[in-house]
Amino acid sequence: MRLSVGTLRQPIPLHADRTAIRSRLIYLALTLLRSACFSNSFMPTSSKSTRARQRDAVSLLRAEHQEVREWFEQFKNATDESRQSSLAHNICDALRLHTAIEEQIFYPAFFEATEEKAIHQAVEVEHHAVKELIAEIEQSTPSADYFRAKVNVLGEMIKHHVKEEEKSGGMFAKAKKAKMDLVALGRELAERKSELESKQKESRLIAMREAL
Repeated sequence: MRLSVGTLRQPIPLHADRTAIRSRLIYLALTLLRSACFSNSFMPTSSKSTRARQRDAVSLLRAEHQEVREWFEQFKNATDESRQSSLAHNICDALRLHTAIEEQIFYPAFFEATEEKAIHQAVEVEHHAVKELIAEIEQSTPSADYFRAKVNVLGEMIKHHVKEEEKSGGMFAKAKKAKMDLVALGRELAERKSELESKQKESRLIAMREAL
């Protein structure tokens, strides 16, 4: 049975056989483990949270850009379908959290401080396109037509988006110039991300219980 990166969000049909149920539960368990250990695998949660809170907003967002950039590079070289699925899952999860905290906290604060309407609207539109492609990837599998193409195109979209935010005269540079309280904003971003991660893990635990 092939499982897509979005499989864990789908209910198990009542007619599913034991093999299908067992495969789904194994996938859910591995997904939870991967979510709990993801980037700095053996660092205590308290240490990761403390380090995140100590970053200013721009440093925190740049670090997330770099993490996803590395996963996209690994995906390009991945030949094993299991590895491709794992990387796609990590990428989609990370981007969902990243876009959420930017849209909910950083972008409104940036617009309020700078009144840069054109930049603000451009990044919002780019996020919309990114989220649509993420949804398509999550409903697909590495064996499906266009799966690799979709992930690679998503990578190019993110590459352009990041370049626009990080370039000289871009959003991050203007945020610093506007003298925004980036340290306080960084704490707010980290706290909100932690909340969203907890909700994400809780929803997966619920999915596991429903599968049983």
